[in-house]
This record gives sequence, structure tokens and C-alpha cells, in this order.
Amino acid sequence: MDQIIIVGHVDNSSSAPLNPYQGQIDHSADHDRNEHDAGPQNHQPNSEDIGGSSVFFPTTEIKTVHITATSHATVTFDPNADHLVTQSLLTAFNSIINSVTNVTRVNVSATTNGHAVDSNHGVGDAVDINVVNGVHIGTSGEGLALATALENAAKADPNVRFVEGPIGNFVRANPGDAWKPSGDLGPSQFTHVHFDVFPKH
Repeated sequence: MDQIIIVGHVDNSSSAPLNPYQGQIDHSADHDRNEHDAGPQNHQPNSEDIGGSSVFFPTTEIKTVHITATSHATVTFDPNADHLVTQSLLTAFNSIINSVTNVTRVNVSATTNGHAVDSNHGVGDAVDINVVNGVHIGTSGEGLALATALENAAKADPNVRFVEGPIGNFVRANPGDAWKPSGDLGPSQFTHVHFDVFPKH
């Protein structure tokens, strides 16, 4: 997998909250944890949308592992976000984070917490990342640069099925298929990067 390097600086002129990453996370801009389960309220499915966030894909894989630090990035969690996930998700998470070489700190805002049991989050196949290197994911400055790098890295992983974030939402039906745009999820998609993996059958 190609390595992705992002260059930039923290944009302190933005009104978006920038996290000093010292154990306190500003959750005021975080998303509704159930948005990926019930689907976006204004989402109008069309023939190009082949199962974005509103579609649940059951898996035969059991949640057996916790997300932990990667080879070059520490991982922290929002309160009640550190839950068991599938090995498939952990493998994709490690690959994605390690491919963005200047990411050294990641905060996970959701694994299974706050989601229905019968959802991609609930079965342990999805994760949300809201803070990277002490910067909250956002729509400008370093927050956007980090989101762009993570979304592109997720789209480069063959095991990832759906990607959501500030640069757009993308979905594919099968590993290796071309990515297609997925429905708009509203303002919450600009506060984090979400990805989920193809389920095991």
C-alpha cells in the first residue's frame, strides 16, 4: 500500500474546536451515534447507492479484539468507545492508520457504542475517528487535511466497503470495485471519518 504523507499546520483561525489532545475531547461537534444505523433522514436512495450507511451487512465474524496502538500511532477513545471489534476491522484500521505516515495520535469516537446491535457498528465492523494528532476532523485547515488523508487511505484498503467524512461519502459493492458516491449524511459527516469493512460470510 502506498504511504500517504500530509503536510500542513494547525489552522488556529478556524472557529471549529481544536483539541489540545490532553485527555479532554470536545464532543460538541460529534455526530449522533445512531446515524449509521437508521440512515440519513434526507437520504434518497438511487441506483448508484449500493449500500451506504443506511444498509446493515450481517457478518459471521465475532468481535474478539480491541483497537490498540498501531506501529506508529497511539490510540485513545471517547468515553465508552473502547469495545471489542472484529479482526477484519482491526486489520483495516491498522493498515489505514499506518499508511498515513505522519499520523501519531488517533482518537476513536465510536466502535459499537451508541449503535444498534444489528448495525455495521454493532457487529464490530465499523469505526469513527474524530481527532487526529490533536486536531478535530473538520472542513478546513489541518482538520480537513487529516480527514482527506484518512478517507483516501481507507479507500485504498481493499477490505473497506464504506467511507464517510468531510471530503464525501463513498461506497462499493465488492472488494476491488470502483468507488461510487453515497448519500449525504448531513452536518455530522464533517466531524469525523467513518469506515466499515466488508462482512465475512
